[in-house]
Amino acid sequence: MSALTTKSLPALLTAGLLVWLSAVESKAQGDGPDAEPLIIAQDHAWPPFAFTDSDGEPQGLLIDLWHELAAELGRPVEFQLVDWPDSIELVRSGSADLHGGLIASPERRRFLDFSEPMINLSTFLFVRSGAGILSLEDLRGQDIGVVAGSYELEYLRQERPLLSYRQYANNDILIRAAVSGTVDAFVADYPVAMYLLDQHAAPSDFHPLLLLYSHPLRAGVTADNAALLQSVNDALSELDPEVLRRITQRWMRSERQEVTPQWFYPLLIASLLALVLLYVLMLRGRSRRLRLEVETRTRELATSESLFRALADNSSAGIFMIRGEQFEIVNPAMSTITGYPREELLQMSFPRLIHPADRSMVRRRARMRQSGESVPHDYDFRFITREGDTRWIRLSVDAIPVEGELVSVGTCIDITEHKDAKRDLEAEGRFSRLVADTSAHFANASQSNIDARIDRMLHTFGQNLGADRAYLFRYSEDGQFLRNTHEWCAPGVASAMDSLQNLATSDIAWLDAKQRQMLQEQRPLIINDTRALPAEAATERDFLENDGVRALLLIPVQSSSAFSGFFGFDSLHPRTWPEQQAQQLMVVAHLLAEAMGAIAAEAFLTRESLTDPLTGLYNRRYLDLQLNHWMKNPAGQSRLSLAMIDIDRFKPFNDTHGHQAGDELLQQLGRLMQTACREQDVVIRFGGEEFILLLRDTPLTDAGRAISRLLDRIRQTDFRVQGQTHRISVSCGLASTDELAASDKAPEHLIGMADQRLYGAKRRGRDCLVDSTPEPSL
Repeated sequence: MSALTTKSLPALLTAGLLVWLSAVESKAQGDGPDAEPLIIAQDHAWPPFAFTDSDGEPQGLLIDLWHELAAELGRPVEFQLVDWPDSIELVRSGSADLHGGLIASPERRRFLDFSEPMINLSTFLFVRSGAGILSLEDLRGQDIGVVAGSYELEYLRQERPLLSYRQYANNDILIRAAVSGTVDAFVADYPVAMYLLDQHAAPSDFHPLLLLYSHPLRAGVTADNAALLQSVNDALSELDPEVLRRITQRWMRSERQEVTPQWFYPLLIASLLALVLLYVLMLRGRSRRLRLEVETRTRELATSESLFRALADNSSAGIFMIRGEQFEIVNPAMSTITGYPREELLQMSFPRLIHPADRSMVRRRARMRQSGESVPHDYDFRFITREGDTRWIRLSVDAIPVEGELVSVGTCIDITEHKDAKRDLEAEGRFSRLVADTSAHFANASQSNIDARIDRMLHTFGQNLGADRAYLFRYSEDGQFLRNTHEWCAPGVASAMDSLQNLATSDIAWLDAKQRQMLQEQRPLIINDTRALPAEAATERDFLENDGVRALLLIPVQSSSAFSGFFGFDSLHPRTWPEQQAQQLMVVAHLLAEAMGAIAAEAFLTRESLTDPLTGLYNRRYLDLQLNHWMKNPAGQSRLSLAMIDIDRFKPFNDTHGHQAGDELLQQLGRLMQTACREQDVVIRFGGEEFILLLRDTPLTDAGRAISRLLDRIRQTDFRVQGQTHRISVSCGLASTDELAASDKAPEHLIGMADQRLYGAKRRGRDCLVDSTPEPSL
């Protein structure tokens, strides 16, 4: 610290010691062993926040938290754990001093005041897995379980008044009712539901369908008890964040619940000297009499300069005095915060430390303060440290006269962690809304739009997570292969989709086993650095690193149908994936699985309605759909030829060998026609022994040559039916859309033309093709 003038240092010293002595005396008078116990009301069946154990003792996160806060308050604590509505009534009636943790609402604010936030809580609508409930609309006419007197009930009645609710005394009874089948849906806080489902059933029996809200828990006191409320807020502000983290870790697994304190503020003044200087700042508005008294007592206490210096040197808050824009006094903490040695700081101007984006704002406020204008004493801005890092600083400063000149005296503390926590909290809120929006998209997905919605999901979450690649993999029906069906890549990142179409699971045995385990346990697989994979995953490590992948996050997906797989995210650099957001993606996985299952069932039914059950070929309904499409939408459609084929003398074959033999012959002929056709051609069983062959993009002349080759192949084929070999022939009539006038381009005209020519082939003696060539006259 550079030398203070003989006039300014004693004044500061005296003021500092006055505040120090006053604080010590006040502290001594405020403590006492006989303080009255603080009675706290709370729900007795709300694990892991608060509950009564088998010995009747209160347990839970909030119980441990209030033991810590009671120590800050200097009062013993007693708990009254009852059903939820009764816990609120205990506070309202004065039987309890405060409620240990609940969500503020307009109804509750009529008789309660609420503290600063304690922990954050997300509440979901849970539905029974496999019940076919895809949206709130599916719950109309059904009861939704909810705890009586809870904020959940108040919220639902306000936001969803048309739905029906069944109330239960507490969460334990609610979950038991859901498990027993009394209700197929219920509303509960996420960690509470998962905790109780784990006790009474399998958590996978129910899944979260919709995020309803995320709100903080707060302590509640009666509206006339402002002193207690202030004491609670003071205790919350003094609570060490590490203590809260340990309590949270004890009661909640990180992948199950987000518990991020919103109220944490770093200690503004970490030492006695900070109190001394803040007190000096407050002296500015005092009367001249008090100023003279401070100066007198400062002279009397001049011998305590060494104590004052020791306090400054040991303060964890940065303390400074600036004359103009130049540092004149700095304590060691300023070096810790900025990274500059004290000697360098004393040679620097204050604006040099400020981030360029904030420099003009800080200078403007300094000029206003120096000119006597009213400006805030505390505000936040960014420092650039000696190492080039950006740190957020909270500045508390004022202008005081020293030797007839106004100088800036103040403190600064590093609040980067607080800013990061706030940013993370806001990001998690945005992510939760994103999960809810995406879930809604999957809830009403259809076969026509599911691919686009999956692509959008991968794009959205890939960008939000800062991933380099996002993708969806699907297992083959036998589980032996994986296929990459959808992919999104960040700008500049190469696609890997083409090389991952038939990936044998035996080649990635460790990763496949791990992924199937995650699928069974319904939790994500997080790999923050592929180089840290175990020795048994050497093949996977080499495989991933060959593609440049250094970190990945995989989310299992499995529907009630045959669909199973996972979607995931790659990073080309080692990184830490956010576990809370990864767990939230499980909600998206549940909805995607349900959507894929429903679409698969829809596709199966559609396929069944358009195919012939005997031959597996398309049926007449499919023919009608295709021809109507071509005829009614001619734009962009090329010519189409239609061949109607009939087995010669099929009825005598049936009568001689039986209908089962006839069915076998029809099946074999259908397979032969499929193998003889091009990929774009379509074979259809028209009815009985009649088939239709649609030849796309084929003029009549080319179609005639193709049909002639087909008839020749049929003549030469030995059909093996019931142990006997048979040879058959077919007759065919061929027509083309080229032959139809514009007014006659209707499906029935094209089929009728081919049918007439088929009969012409029969009249010619069968085993032949008739097209537009005129029949020979008899």
